[in-house]
Amino acid sequence: MIKNKAIHAMIIGTCIFANSIAGVYADTTTLDAPVTIQIEQVNNGDELTQKQSEIDQYVFEKHAEEFTDKGITVTHTGVIGDSVEVGITPFNEENAKYVYDQLGKDMVNVVEGMQAVPLMMQSTPPEVTMQLTPPADKETSSFTAFFDNIWEWVKNIF
Repeated sequence: MIKNKAIHAMIIGTCIFANSIAGVYADTTTLDAPVTIQIEQVNNGDELTQKQSEIDQYVFEKHAEEFTDKGITVTHTGVIGDSVEVGITPFNEENAKYVYDQLGKDMVNVVEGMQAVPLMMQSTPPEVTMQLTPPADKETSSFTAFFDNIWEWVKNIF
């Protein structure tokens, strides 16, 4: 029994020792020459970005009144996957067909849009109540309690 406890104590001591010196063996080498990093910008969406730009000009600038007269609101446009997504409200087959007729079906996907609504700010901040209680005289910090528990555990090994 005593041998078993001694072995446990040596293993624990070795682990604590190894853990405490780990920072000593950190790599502190310095580079003699500056390192160059090559960054390449990959832009596979040039065609889709151009298509979105054309749709934005058509919908929001050139033909905005036509969409308004039809009762169609375009909520968003954006490149999603391999097509340009156009969100409309109200979304139904007739309105979607009208948008496809105006913009074409090539690289365009008409979906149901959701109108953005700003969050309402509260006029008065919620009341916050804090209750501070002084620590008890014999209360110990969590740091001290942690090491007290470890010490009790080590004493129980022996």
